[in-house]
Amino acid sequence: MQGQVTSERNRIHKILQDANIKLTTYVSDLFGKSGLALLDSLVNGLVLDAESITNMVFTKLKKKVPELIQALNGRVQLHHRWMIGRHLEHLNQVEEHIEILNQEIDKLIGPYKEEIDLLITIPGVQKDAAASILAEIGTDMSVFPSEDHIASWAAVCPESNESAGKKRSSKTNKGNKGLSGMGFFHDQKHATSCLL
Repeated sequence: MQGQVTSERNRIHKILQDANIKLTTYVSDLFGKSGLALLDSLVNGLVLDAESITNMVFTKLKKKVPELIQALNGRVQLHHRWMIGRHLEHLNQVEEHIEILNQEIDKLIGPYKEEIDLLITIPGVQKDAAASILAEIGTDMSVFPSEDHIASWAAVCPESNESAGKKRSSKTNKGNKGLSGMGFFHDQKHATSCLL
């Protein structure tokens, strides 16, 4: 779902470029509090003067009001406003769904707090990745006799195929798509020993 958020933001950026609106030159986070206020006013067709922009923006942007007026002076037409409005609505819906899913995940992983805390000690693993790891391998590590077995099962260790001093392909097998797609198993020994 995070990919949908990025896609919607990119679509809004593209529409702004088409309308010759150069907000991103002065607003570092177009989807922060100030940026969204400016986008909403643009969508609603409000006339923006120095006073109204000063009331919409926060922090260092208050010093850039003349530049913001110039950046907003593009060729915005009705269809630009309509499209940005629809993309903002969809962006808000997706972000609400992400929040609901995060709350549900937090509820489901609550009983596994100790395991999650242990997984977070792996470099590069945060709470969301730890929840995914737990969902993929479970909590019963007795099925993996050693750290080498779980690394092999997850397909994070390349095969060693050497004979008579000649090295052949050392690609990894397909393994578990959920784990191999996370790409955090760079330090195989540390990561797998934390799991066991």
